[in-house]
Amino acid sequence: MGKMGPVTRSATRTLRSANDEFQLLEALLTNRRKRKQQGAFLVHGVRSIDAAIAAGWPLRALLVKDDAVSRWADQLVERAPVALVIRLEASLLDRLSQREEGAEVIAVAEMKDRALEALPAPDPLPIVVAEGVQSPGNLGTIMRSSQALGAAAVIVTGHAADPYDPQTVRASTGALFTLPFAQAASVKEVLDAIPARAVGLHPDGQVFDEVDLSGPLLLVAGTESTGLSRPALESCDALASIPMTDSTASLNVATAVAIALAEVARRQRGG
Repeated sequence: MGKMGPVTRSATRTLRSANDEFQLLEALLTNRRKRKQQGAFLVHGVRSIDAAIAAGWPLRALLVKDDAVSRWADQLVERAPVALVIRLEASLLDRLSQREEGAEVIAVAEMKDRALEALPAPDPLPIVVAEGVQSPGNLGTIMRSSQALGAAAVIVTGHAADPYDPQTVRASTGALFTLPFAQAASVKEVLDAIPARAVGLHPDGQVFDEVDLSGPLLLVAGTESTGLSRPALESCDALASIPMTDSTASLNVATAVAIALAEVARRQRGG
């Protein structure tokens, strides 16, 4: 965690029962509509909370186990840039942790408006477009891989998992707070807004070696079950496939994106 000066606390309070305030917090776990209404989401895990703070992401509050004892938790409470600390009994914080071992600290973070216009240009780095990815874990992993393998941004389109779902946030391991991303209604909307060559991942496409992957580039991946929609397929400039053995029917979408990004990076390095 980066260096931070002391923060003036405007409030510290304790929750000892599952009252209305707690139920609002609990709704942020599973209810996408409630997250949108409140404009907030939960952040679990040391790495993700540290990444949010280092990136200057706006935090509303820290939820802290009343008997938290770790040095990290103590330092976070003292120095995290939040005006509100809510101490909860262990059983209540455990209900918000989504893990058997519980948690000492959970952050409540502000949602940000994610407009296409705010994204960086995809040159020379590619932008990943994830169409209709249903699994929050897969979406978070796509963000993590995109950051690790040099993508410029991630765009989520269609009826997809919520980027602010706690499972997405956790799987991104902090990438959500540092990698630019946006949301759009469709792949076509993205292609109309961003001038770049669109390459879709599809099992019937050309082998990657035969596809032009020079930038500016949009790398388009589809749902776990059916792949890219027909409108997305028709919008792409080219389709690329990942060579696999005959015994393998398909790859997990997050794995496919990682392989594709690695190939793009290799080509751009002149490998």
